[in-house]
Amino acid sequence: MTTIERINIIAAVIATLSFSGVVAKFITKRFKRYTLIKKADIALMKIHKPAAFILIVFGAFHGILSIINFHEFGMLPNILGTIGLLSCIASTAFFYLKKRLRIPKIWIFHHRSYAVVALVALIGHILVSI
Repeated sequence: MTTIERINIIAAVIATLSFSGVVAKFITKRFKRYTLIKKADIALMKIHKPAAFILIVFGAFHGILSIINFHEFGMLPNILGTIGLLSCIASTAFFYLKKRLRIPKIWIFHHRSYAVVALVALIGHILVSI
C-alpha cells in the first residue's frame, strides 16, 4: 500500500466520521421529544456546521486521491461520491444563502432536499466501495 493510498483511507475515515455526525443530527431532530435525545440534538447542533465543512473538505480530498485508484473500484462509487459531495455543497450553499433568498422558508426545503440526496448517494457510495 502506497503512502497516497494510506492518506486516501485516512481522508475517507475522517469524512465518514463527520458524515456520521451530520446524519446523527438528522436522526435526533426527528426524535427530540425525548429528554435525552433532545440534549443530544442540542449538542449535535453545535457540531453540525463544522462536521459538514469537514465532510466537504475531506470528501473532496478523498475524491481527488481516489482518481488514482479509479480502475480498482470502477465508475459507480465515483459517480455516487461525486453526487453526494455536490449535494453536500448545495445543501451548505442554501444554508449560507438563506438571508439572500426572499422567501424565508424556501432555503430549509432545499437544504433538506439536497441533504437527503447526499445521504442516499453517500450511503450508496460507502456500500459499493466496501
